[in-house]
Amino acid sequence: PVLVDAKEGSGVQSLMQRILPLARLLPHYNMEFPTTWLDVRKWFIENEGKEKGKRIRRITKDHYITKICHPRGVTDPDAQEALLEDLAAAGYCYYRPGDVVLGQEIIVDQGWALEAIYRPLHRKNVAPVWRRWNGRIPVDMIRETLGTEYSESDQELLLNFMVANGLCFPAN
Repeated sequence: PVLVDAKEGSGVQSLMQRILPLARLLPHYNMEFPTTWLDVRKWFIENEGKEKGKRIRRITKDHYITKICHPRGVTDPDAQEALLEDLAAAGYCYYRPGDVVLGQEIIVDQGWALEAIYRPLHRKNVAPVWRRWNGRIPVDMIRETLGTEYSESDQELLLNFMVANGLCFPAN
């Protein structure tokens, strides 16, 4: 293992020596991004910079392709997919190709999603009640904790997001 001290900065060179050879094996390493790709990334940055209630929270893959990529000149399907995977890896959105749980949904406001999925854990009055269920909490109780500020569709997406990330599991 490589030990790094964030406060003192020691160990950073050792870490770089271990990471750099592996990074060079990545498919997009040292690739110059086309300006069209940067324009698409700018859309995500601008959305994140909006006030909390004015951000777009989620989009479909079709919306990403037709409303974000095409108008900015990214028309090749392989490029659209590679870019989306890069945007997700860089933290601009949540997307996993072939995700059977989330399907074609892309979460573009990850702060919104994370706030929602951890909301049940922050409620002081919820934990004691949920303990009685021995870890098998009914979906309607989770939905109630999320509250009316999340639409049914949003709640469904968030529950799927929780399942996709191993935070909850469907009961058999």
